[in-house]
Amino acid sequence: RINRGLDANFDLWAFGLRSLYNESAGRVEVYLESLRSQAVNICGLDMSVSFDAGERIHMENSYKFDLDGLTLLGRQSGFDLERTWLDEEKLFSSNLFRVSEA
Repeated sequence: RINRGLDANFDLWAFGLRSLYNESAGRVEVYLESLRSQAVNICGLDMSVSFDAGERIHMENSYKFDLDGLTLLGRQSGFDLERTWLDEEKLFSSNLFRVSEA
C-alpha cells in the first residue's frame, strides 16, 4: 500500500511476516521483519528509511479474550452477548452481540 500510495520501493520479498504471542499482554503481535539490510525510498514523503537484517516494523496487536472477559467487555460497551459459535477445540469463537436494552 505504501508503494502505491506514497511512491515507495519496498521489496515485498525482502520482508517476512512474524507473529509472536505476548503472554503478559494477552495479545498476538504481528511484525514485518527485514530479511536483509536494505534501504527503502518513500518518494511521497521525500525520505529514505534503512533497515538492518532482523529489524521489525510493528503492524498490529490482536488481543485475545476468554468468553467471560469478552462478555464483560461487551457489557461495559453497552452490548449483550447473544450467541457464540466455537471451533471443535474451543480455541476460536465468533460472537453475536446486540445493543443492551437497559
